[in-house]
Amino acid sequence: MTILALDLGKHMGVAYQGDDGPHAFSWLLRGVNREQRLAALADYLDLLLKAPKGFDVVVYERPFARGLHATRSLWGYAGVIEAIATKHGCAVLDILPSSIKKHATGSGRASKEDMIAWAKKTHSLKLDEHAADALAVLDYGTKNMEREHVATKQKIIHSDSKATRA
Repeated sequence: MTILALDLGKHMGVAYQGDDGPHAFSWLLRGVNREQRLAALADYLDLLLKAPKGFDVVVYERPFARGLHATRSLWGYAGVIEAIATKHGCAVLDILPSSIKKHATGSGRASKEDMIAWAKKTHSLKLDEHAADALAVLDYGTKNMEREHVATKQKIIHSDSKATRA
């Protein structure tokens, strides 16, 4: 099962498992406004998900409210991710930020510095906060796919509930 992991934001964290180990990086969504950044994300995901090897599952850190504009942007990114992933037949899993942090560091309140230190210690990778978070999302997704019941494509699964949508 191949997983694409994302940490949402204007500086999007991206991680995936390659043949030679995990890869993670951050990508700046281009655009002067939210609508342009949403379109850029849709184009980028479309290219990634239709690549020859492709992905089976897209896992992302669930947004939480931080104010009107950030909330609208983050939930917009989530909607784009779910739509493009579904278009390409990928399952989608969204994970609470505290679950990712607890998985990686043992604390659901881990700081950005803690997450960066975890990425360096666990994977010997020096990453910025966005790529480190995406790597933690990938690690969580890889180790918890069965528990999260992500076995079939065309589903959206929320990690803190049993509800699924076909």
